[in-house]
Amino acid sequence: RLQSLNKNAINSSPLLEDFRYETGVFNPCRTGRKTRGVVLHLTCLLTLSHSPAVRQGFKPLHRLQSLNKNAINSSPLLEDFRYETGVFNPCRTGTKTRDSIANMNTPEPLSTKTELRKSLLQTRKSISPEAWREKSDRICNHLQNSPPFTQAKTILAYFSCRQEPDLSPLFTIPKQWGFPRCVGKGLSWHIWQAGDTLHTGAYGILEPLPDAPQIDQSEVDLILVPAVGCDLRGYRLGYGGGYYDRMFSKAEWESKIAIGIIFEFASIAQLPVDSWDQPLHGICTESGNLKSKI
Repeated sequence: RLQSLNKNAINSSPLLEDFRYETGVFNPCRTGRKTRGVVLHLTCLLTLSHSPAVRQGFKPLHRLQSLNKNAINSSPLLEDFRYETGVFNPCRTGTKTRDSIANMNTPEPLSTKTELRKSLLQTRKSISPEAWREKSDRICNHLQNSPPFTQAKTILAYFSCRQEPDLSPLFTIPKQWGFPRCVGKGLSWHIWQAGDTLHTGAYGILEPLPDAPQIDQSEVDLILVPAVGCDLRGYRLGYGGGYYDRMFSKAEWESKIAIGIIFEFASIAQLPVDSWDQPLHGICTESGNLKSKI
């Protein structure tokens, strides 16, 4: 009877409900080979310890009932489980452990832009003020010494919001600086110099005043683009408004060098891409310039 225990019996085990709730593995029989092995191993041990047959047939029941986290942690199968998941003690599951195990059932844990955006913004929000300042200064230093920056006369930039990398130390460098105003579904670029008045726009972002001189796109040499994340191909994850994608889709902006400004943690191998997404020419993090098309 014990040997006939199979995946159907395991899936119907009331004990498995607690395991599912605690770990987030809702179908252990469809996980990978190594994961399946350790899940079945743990479930069999738990099932044995509560089996009526075992209770009646074995006097030293306390030996089975004494099965605890030490016995499970000494399982050889657990070594493979630890290697694949990074979960070193499944008997002490918490939010991170449950998330790690649950993600094994999902080929692309963060497969949508919404999920990626939420995760990256939470990480950025958690950066300490000291680290944020230090990383921002390093980005400024890399930009200041890059050829696109040194050769540019007119640069479009942004005012930091929501702990975006802060580029304000660059704004005192003698260049013609332009900053955006959100007007309808587009961006209107205006000249701004240190000391000029700013006001808060519709999204809580500082903007030049509406009557500030506008910049013609033909004058622009470089665009420093804020982003939630970027991938190594130059694709950018923004806030979902589509302002920059609409701008870069226009022929007059195609030749303009655009660099995404992010912290290193927000550099993703490959972002999900929609038909309207426009790749940037490169990205810059505190680790340096990562070129794609520059």
